[in-house]
Amino acid sequence: MAKENKILLIDGQFDIDDAKKILITLLDNKIMYHKDEIFRMKEMNTGDISHSEKRLNALSKSRTKLLKILDKAKEKHLCLKIHSEINISLIE
Repeated sequence: MAKENKILLIDGQFDIDDAKKILITLLDNKIMYHKDEIFRMKEMNTGDISHSEKRLNALSKSRTKLLKILDKAKEKHLCLKIHSEINISLIE
């Protein structure tokens, strides 16, 4: 039986610089996590790195896309409204 929990991570309006700090930091931390996982598994010769490699690729693409969005918003002198929620399910 799975029970879902929701945590509000980000909710508000941000100028470009603040939005960039928040979002790029989140993505960079996830990218670093998967790089560390790949390195650890290779060093210990354990585990399948394919999941981390796929996530690393997807996160890198998301980072590039985010930078384009931020650049476009900056050109137009816009702010960003960001809403991010984390859904956590407890699984038996």
